[in-house]
Amino acid sequence: MATVFLSYRREDSRADAGRLYDRLSAHFGADSVFMDIDDIAAGENFVEKLKNTLNQSDVLLLVIGPRWQSVTDDEGRPRLNAPNDFVRLEVQSALERGIGLIPALVGGARMPERGELPSQLSDVVLHQAIQISDERFHEDVDRLIDAIAQAGGKRSRRRGWRRTAVAIALPVAVVALAGGFFLYTHDSTAIALRVTPREITVAQAKAMVAAQGFQHAIWNAAAKGITHGYESRVVGDALVVADRATGLTWQQDGSRADVSWDEALAYVRELDGQRYAGVDGWRLPTLEEAMSLMEPQKNGDYYLDPVFERGAAPVMWTSDGAPEDRRWVVYYYDGIASPERAGFRAAVRAVRSSK
Repeated sequence: MATVFLSYRREDSRADAGRLYDRLSAHFGADSVFMDIDDIAAGENFVEKLKNTLNQSDVLLLVIGPRWQSVTDDEGRPRLNAPNDFVRLEVQSALERGIGLIPALVGGARMPERGELPSQLSDVVLHQAIQISDERFHEDVDRLIDAIAQAGGKRSRRRGWRRTAVAIALPVAVVALAGGFFLYTHDSTAIALRVTPREITVAQAKAMVAAQGFQHAIWNAAAKGITHGYESRVVGDALVVADRATGLTWQQDGSRADVSWDEALAYVRELDGQRYAGVDGWRLPTLEEAMSLMEPQKNGDYYLDPVFERGAAPVMWTSDGAPEDRRWVVYYYDGIASPERAGFRAAVRAVRSSK
């Protein structure tokens, strides 16, 4: 079971946080969900308790209501800008430690823009948010529970196959349902890849490529990569490729044009908001996920399987950062990955973690 740290601002979302706590603790167990008002005993050091609990957590659930950014202190200054603000400290610590972070938007709140946040919190925008509405509360929280279980690298209590009343004895099944595309994967068969964005140095990227056995024309040229199980599907106007090996579903084509970093973020948000292929959860891939597509030799001009559209996204953004304000980009025509500076332009091939 995932352990969840519930971060919220009392002036903004106390009631919503309490309701989420009740559902999550009923599912994961009360010992696996931390909410300060219930879990800090009288006399305990508040800051130390928060720090120690966060370090032991798999996921930080960031509850964002309409006033999350605008709540001010006694002098009228936004509390989020204060270095000692508890919410800021919680989120910043989670980003620095690479803890899974899931924004939950409540009360009709929107996801903040990068420029609206302190620089230490700007990478919050890279994390896929889940809208929690009053009208669909339990359905939305079901999705949230699945996301928490995945982000924490833990197996949900809802084991087995999702969205079907029939037990399927195959490791993977692909089903078109109500105009949507769903890939059902059994937990024990998929290769687990990191889904949470983080800052990665070149040395860490090299170590990851070697550990995963990914092809990289410079760092790991003799690697064979992973054996995929691609399934190509057309759902309405959407072209998607599901990978049995990783449990990921990709756009077959991508953005086609090179875009800036901010445009890349806007692209996946629009895709997700439109429920591309009938589902949400679309995002930029991490460097691990993007490198998993790299083939051991070229197919035509690119180190990509022919199942993906030729010419689309040959240089692709990932969600991972690098030191000196750079961003990791994968070059499928060269077979490499490289951190690029601000102002670089690349294409987008969105991914989602399949259920």
